[in-house]
Amino acid sequence: LLGFTIVELLLGYGAIYLLLRDALSFRNSGILAIISMVVTNLGVMAFPEIGTFYWLCTTNYVHEIWFTLYLVWFMFFCQYTWLSWGGTILCALYLGGCAENYSPVLALVLGCYWVWRMMSRHDWRFWEHQEDVRLIVATMLIGVGFLAMLFAPGNDVRMASEGSYSMMNHFNLSLFIIKTCKASVVLLLRMASRGWYFICA
Repeated sequence: LLGFTIVELLLGYGAIYLLLRDALSFRNSGILAIISMVVTNLGVMAFPEIGTFYWLCTTNYVHEIWFTLYLVWFMFFCQYTWLSWGGTILCALYLGGCAENYSPVLALVLGCYWVWRMMSRHDWRFWEHQEDVRLIVATMLIGVGFLAMLFAPGNDVRMASEGSYSMMNHFNLSLFIIKTCKASVVLLLRMASRGWYFICA
């Protein structure tokens, strides 16, 4: 898996490098490259289960992180219009078809950020600002991609394979809240066990 590891890490290095360079206007490329490598490696080491980095059947879980960072860079920091639009559309299309628990959350966050930008500027004429247009287009593409995946015939087959006792077939709000709280506690404990990496980052 040496080649796979190199590609995965290079994607992360590139995403962190571009964001730090343009968001913070940091121009020392040598130091910036080292910082990008350290932050990316610490991020991978902070995975609650480090083995998931090598699950080839779920590489999109890692790619979601990298391509979300690239999406932000393309929307707000890329200086070339054609590249900015092309990168935004490609990243949004990919993210719209990723894990069904990630795409809707990302679309919601981007949509809320778009509304916040409109409200803080007191101007709803978003078409006059390219960044706002790219942001709403990316939000819509991710949302539509999620809905297409959710209502695809193959998803019905997958849900049916879970049997008649799945939570989705017999949805119970109180049970859902309890399970979400338990899962959140477990996640926080697992993240705390990796807290040293976050502190170092």
